[in-house]
Amino acid sequence: MSRRVGGVQEFVFKPLSEARHLHITVAITGWILNEDESSDSFLTPWKALDHSPEQYSLRWESDHLRTLGTALSDFVTSTIANGVATEVLKHTFLSTLLAAITWPAALLKVADIIDNPWTMCANRAKYCGHLLADVLLSRKQGHRPVTLVGYSLGARVIFYCLTEMAVRPDCQGIVEDAVLLGAPVSGNADCWAPLTKVVAGRLVNGYTRSDWLLKFLYRTASAQSKIAGLMPVELSHRIMCNVDLTEIVDGHRSYPSQLSRILPLCGVHVRADSDGDVKAGDPGNDGTEQEQEEVAGATASEIH
Repeated sequence: MSRRVGGVQEFVFKPLSEARHLHITVAITGWILNEDESSDSFLTPWKALDHSPEQYSLRWESDHLRTLGTALSDFVTSTIANGVATEVLKHTFLSTLLAAITWPAALLKVADIIDNPWTMCANRAKYCGHLLADVLLSRKQGHRPVTLVGYSLGARVIFYCLTEMAVRPDCQGIVEDAVLLGAPVSGNADCWAPLTKVVAGRLVNGYTRSDWLLKFLYRTASAQSKIAGLMPVELSHRIMCNVDLTEIVDGHRSYPSQLSRILPLCGVHVRADSDGDVKAGDPGNDGTEQEQEEVAGATASEIH
C-alpha cells in the first residue's frame, strides 16, 4: 500500500517473508543510513525477526529518515571528536543525584546538526502513526491479529497509531502485541493507559537508562521529565510490560544492531542462527563504552 496522508510522502509495506499466515508482524525502523543497490535499510535491521511466517517492514519517509541517520552519525562523531561525550556521560551518570541535567555548552553548540532533522522526523512519525491506524482499522489485512514492533521513531509511529486507534470505534481485536523500543514519547502512565484498550496481548516498553542521546534529542520536545525510552512506564495493568535493556543497549544508535538480543527479552521470536554481537566501530554503536568506564571511575573519585 502506498498513500499520501497529512503530508506523508512515503508509506509502503515491504515483505520480510513470502508466506501467508493467520498472524502478521509489522516491523518499523527508526532511521536509516545510506542505501546501496544490494541492501534495503528498512529490511536489514529485521533480518533476525522470526515472530510469524508473514512479516512486513514499513518503509516510511525514507528521505527524511536518511537525513536523520546521517545527522545522528555526524552529531555523535562531533561530540566524540570534541571530547564532549565524556562530559555528557558524566552528567548522565550523576543524573540520579542531581535535580536536573545541565547540558555542556559545547554540546549545545553542535545541536543544530541534529535538532531540525529530529524534529521533522518526529512530526512525520506522528502522521505515519495515524495513517497506520487508518490501515489497521480498515482491516486491509483481513481479520488477522497484528503484532507491531519498532525502535526509536519507529516506536513513536506505533505509539501514535495505538493512541489514534483508541479514540476510534471498533479498535479492539486487531493488535495482538505492541513492542516499543527506545520510544521518544511520553512515559506518563496516563498517556499509555488508553493503549490498553487497543492491545489484546502484551504492551512492551523496552528502555535503557543510559541513553544520553535520546535524552538530549527529546529535551526540546516537551518540558516533562518522563521519557518512555529511558524508564519504565508506571502503569498498573496486566498487559503492561517494562523491559530494562541497559545491559545490552549502550546508546540510542545501538538498537538496530542489537535487535537479535533485544527482541527475545521482549517476547518476540528471532531466528535461531541470528547473531547479536556488536563489532567495534559498528555504525550503530555510540562509541561510549570506554568513556562510560572512565566516567564511572572519575565520578566515584569526585563523590568521595
